[in-house]
Amino acid sequence: ERAPLVNASNRKAFVVIDAGHGGNDPGAIGPSKTQEKEVTLAVARYLERYLMNDQIQVAMTRSEDLEILLQPRVDVANLRNADLFISIHANSMPPGNTHVRGIETYYTTPQSKGLADTIHKYVVKELGAPDRRVRSRGLFVTRRAKMPSILLEIGFLSSPAEEALLSNPAYQRKIAKAIRDGVQAYFAENPTDQNKY
Repeated sequence: ERAPLVNASNRKAFVVIDAGHGGNDPGAIGPSKTQEKEVTLAVARYLERYLMNDQIQVAMTRSEDLEILLQPRVDVANLRNADLFISIHANSMPPGNTHVRGIETYYTTPQSKGLADTIHKYVVKELGAPDRRVRSRGLFVTRRAKMPSILLEIGFLSSPAEEALLSNPAYQRKIAKAIRDGVQAYFAENPTDQNKY
């Protein structure tokens, strides 16, 4: 469905949420067999609900268990002039390295650093998770998105302790609320303007 055309003055903020992996691509799998694709979709759905409650317009790159290539994920944001692109992933370490846990946030373009710093700060603070820093890396989705864009690693499925949290709906909601609080803080400092990009 097409988003309604609105002019800059009455335009609602518009965020695209990208639940990583899906379908035949499960992503990382934890020791207890939790699949990254399920965790990312659950968090994305909670985030969608929180943002819509805030009167923010939302599009999901997937809202079910589908495998979607990377370019179409970016297209959802670029072709509809989204204000922000937030890709949600769960991390993993090689087998045997079960003690590493915490939050990492990735960005590629200079315009995305403020968003990365703000969301990262809220997620680390509200989850009380180890801070594994904001990092710059040339990831496909964050490199190709025209608007400020981040890839958020919400925890390590390779850590049994963090896997247990990531598969828990209450914790998934907590992650979504922290991202939402970061989005609100970002928009408070960077009001939306249709002609930005």
